[in-house]
Amino acid sequence: MARDEFTEFNMSGASVESVLVVDSNPESVEQIKTTLEAEGFAVSRAKDGGQAHSTIQMSRPDCVILSLILPGESGFEICEWIKQKDKTIPVLALTTMELKAAKELAARVGVDAYIAKPCELETLGEKIHIVADIVWTRYHQTDEESESETDTESRMVFACRCGKKLKVNLKKRGKAMVCPRCSQRVQIPDIYETADGMLTWERPESIAQVSDVSDALKFITIRCQHCNTFYQLFPGTDGQSRACPKCRQEQVGSLSIKGAPLSSAALANSMRVLIFRTGSLNGKKILLPNRDVYIGRSKECLIRAKSRKVAEKHCLLRPSPQGLSVTDLDTESGTHVNSRKIDQETMLRPGDMLLVGALRLQLDGDERDMTNQSPESVHLRDSFTPDSNSSEMKFRQANPTARDAAEVIEAHWSIIRNQALVDPPPTSD
Repeated sequence: MARDEFTEFNMSGASVESVLVVDSNPESVEQIKTTLEAEGFAVSRAKDGGQAHSTIQMSRPDCVILSLILPGESGFEICEWIKQKDKTIPVLALTTMELKAAKELAARVGVDAYIAKPCELETLGEKIHIVADIVWTRYHQTDEESESETDTESRMVFACRCGKKLKVNLKKRGKAMVCPRCSQRVQIPDIYETADGMLTWERPESIAQVSDVSDALKFITIRCQHCNTFYQLFPGTDGQSRACPKCRQEQVGSLSIKGAPLSSAALANSMRVLIFRTGSLNGKKILLPNRDVYIGRSKECLIRAKSRKVAEKHCLLRPSPQGLSVTDLDTESGTHVNSRKIDQETMLRPGDMLLVGALRLQLDGDERDMTNQSPESVHLRDSFTPDSNSSEMKFRQANPTARDAAEVIEAHWSIIRNQALVDPPPTSD
């Protein structure tokens, strides 16, 4: 039977008038705001955790729509804070991440609904009412109304046009039923799956997912080495770094990102950080600019080597959204990657060692291979064992959600990068 033959339904139970949208992408926020305001919702916005915390403390929203990847504090941490403050506030995660580990972590911190992005915005208001009603029932239902624990967790609540409140098992989602009051057929809202009590809407096959690993750059927050101000190094989408907004000085050399797991993960996934593994600079990191970089003895080279075995311009490093490539410039001694002499442009992988004469440079990042990983096969690691005396270790012990969020987000970016390497975007002539 065609969908338009069914009676339309309206949600009941929970009252949702105000919605807080937490997202760092202004275009995404504006689209959601426009859509929801047209349906009568009052929409406020927050671009990061700080604004979300202050907004919720000043005026409790009826519902929160939350991006999981945000500058500084992740959406997982924000949700955890919200639920500790008021567990009755419905939280809907709207995200491009479809990893099983991301869904598991979201359920753990209290996310009520996980919606794959991009989604059909015209159904977002409907989803808000569904989730809000379930959350309301979960925390306001009286003993007389309660059912068994299993039934309560797997039930959804909606209403027929006649006003009759209907309670059905989630297994019946997407099907039809007859209203016992008006005898009209109604369509049960289509929720695709549940996980640990969390509703999950998958991305419709008709909508293509658009993700770019270069987005990772936007989430690198550093501490200025001159005035100790924390700021976003790459606030835009052009990949260009900016000077400190307070002292106006450029960041040079290694980056101070201690105690910021998400920033560390973003920096590693920028594929533009090289670590010196030789000489007096051993262990020092350098962030490559968003342009061609030469290694050699010439003064024009950003990275200079003194050895006579190194040519004036020995090799070319080229950052791109897919990663960092190296090309030997027809030198006599050659350029080596992991002890193998290269004869064409070669894409470096996280952990690869670049050898130019006696100079050894390692590409920073996670060495695990995500080439054949599927969203359902990515899980959180069981252990983490950095230097127990480091400030980062202390930070991670105190903030397990921050650690796990960084790990999940890093895996997400790594998968996108590998997909781009296998099927690179077409280039225009």
